[in-house]
Amino acid sequence: MKSAKHIILAVLVSGVLTGCASNIAPETAEHHASRLWIPIGHIMDWSPLFPQENVSFTVSYSITTEGEIAELKVYNIVPSAEYDPIAFEQLNQIKFVATAENVEKQPVSITTQIELGTL
Repeated sequence: MKSAKHIILAVLVSGVLTGCASNIAPETAEHHASRLWIPIGHIMDWSPLFPQENVSFTVSYSITTEGEIAELKVYNIVPSAEYDPIAFEQLNQIKFVATAENVEKQPVSITTQIELGTL
C-alpha cells in the first residue's frame, strides 16, 4: 500500500511540473503573456534599438510579479549590428500592470523573433 501511494504521488508531482513547463508555441505564449500583463504608458516598440530599417533579431525577457522587466536580452541579430544602449535601457524600464485575468500576478517569460522593415 505504501509503494502505491508513492507511485501516485510521483505521478501527481510529475504532472504538476509538466504543467509548469508548458510547451506553448511562441505566438501563443506571447498572446498568453499579453492577456496577463499590459505595459503601462508605453508599447513595446523595438524599432529604436537599431538605426537601420532592415534587421531581424530575437528578444527574450521576463515580467516579474512586480510588473518589471527582468533579464532582457537581444541576440541573433541579422545583419550583425549593435543595438542602441539608450533605447535598450528605455525598453528595460517599461513597467507592466497585471490584467484582471492575472490577479495572482503570475510572472511570464517571453522569447520572440522581431523583424523590422523588409529583409
